[in-house]
Amino acid sequence: MIDGGDGGPPDRERLAIRSSSPGDDERTIVEDDEDPVGMIALDPVKTMTSKGRLRLLCLEDDTHMRAALTHALTAHDLDLVETIRTAKQRIASSSYAAWLLDVSVPDGSGLDLLAWARLRGHRTPALVMTGLPDLQLANHAQILGAEFVHKPYGKSHIDSFLARVTLELEVAAHPVRKAEEFTKENVLTPREGDVIRAIVSGVPRASLASELGIAESTVKTLVRRILKRTGHDNLDQVLRDLLRRH
Repeated sequence: MIDGGDGGPPDRERLAIRSSSPGDDERTIVEDDEDPVGMIALDPVKTMTSKGRLRLLCLEDDTHMRAALTHALTAHDLDLVETIRTAKQRIASSSYAAWLLDVSVPDGSGLDLLAWARLRGHRTPALVMTGLPDLQLANHAQILGAEFVHKPYGKSHIDSFLARVTLELEVAAHPVRKAEEFTKENVLTPREGDVIRAIVSGVPRASLASELGIAESTVKTLVRRILKRTGHDNLDQVLRDLLRRH
């Protein structure tokens, strides 16, 4: 989640970034007439079935891509929408395990929707999809705590993203207890323990610095120390280790 540096909801200044889609006029992607709300965490009960099917919201207007996504995601419950307006209505009335967002749709950009949602406290994992190899778009997605993939991409890209989402949801039932046990057993420092508590609570890797109020370089150092102390290769393995705890 992107916040104002103190763990609260994100501030307008950081989210009022500019759209950089070719041919578009610059525009702020956050409306100024609505106030932010508190943090909205993922609810495993509402976003994943007992059989592991995820409830997914997909913002995509291209007919071929919609068909491809429908075929690729038959193992999950996919809610396809074509406009930001409809997506906002669905987010307001339903809970999703993850959002798959196209950068360019008829009434704006998936980044517009993501900024709107983050401002209101939603920390749902998001995968931003685009056919534009634009580094600025990728940076904006990262600022908003989302992963980024270029079209065309394989099913494996989405599967890897959803595997991480599933891990976060499965561990979310008892994040504090599991994180504390893991921290104690591996003799982690208090700050390293903060990282563990954040990731098991669903904070995306890209948002750890803002969530914890520390520099990105400090996050990298803490992650390296955690991996060295625990013998894991990456944070996904840390989450799998936590999942084995009852």
